[in-house]
Parts: sequence; structure tokens; C-alpha cells
Amino acid sequence: MVYLAQRTPPRAHLAIDYLGSVEAPMKYAIAALAVVASACLLSSPAAAQSRRDVAIQRCIQQAQARVGNSFYRDRARVANYRACMHRYGFRP
Repeated sequence: MVYLAQRTPPRAHLAIDYLGSVEAPMKYAIAALAVVASACLLSSPAAAQSRRDVAIQRCIQQAQARVGNSFYRDRARVANYRACMHRYGFRP
């Protein structure tokens, strides 16, 4: 009987371990949340728009260089521009 009185109750022991083990993962979760937030800021719509602007510039230059700037060649220039934009992964 003396042996049972000296032991700590199993539930109290588990509660201490549980509370101690929760603090470390919370720190990692907060750090991971900060990393995800910074990644979202870096991949903002402004960065996507600048990539699209660069693709538009390159495709216009390429279409004018390949087809020319003639009034009668508009359809060919538009087709060239569209194909170029699709190659870059954007809608024309």
C-alpha cells in the first residue's frame, strides 16, 4: 500500500507531458505560418502582372519581326502573337 501512495497519478503525469509537448509544435506552426505569409507576399499579383507585361512585349516584338507591320498581314501577325502568348502560358 505504501508503494501505491508514493506513485504519482498517471493522469497528472500525462497532463504535464502533454502541456510541455504542445509548446514546441506551436512555435513551429507559428514559424511555418510566417514562412507561408511571406511566400504569399512574394507571389503577389503585381509580380504576375510584370511577367505578363514582359511576355506581351516580347510577343509583340516577335510578331512584328516575323510578319512585318503591313496592313494586309494583320491576321498573320495576330496568329503569331497568340501562339507566342500561349507558349509563355498566358492568354492573349
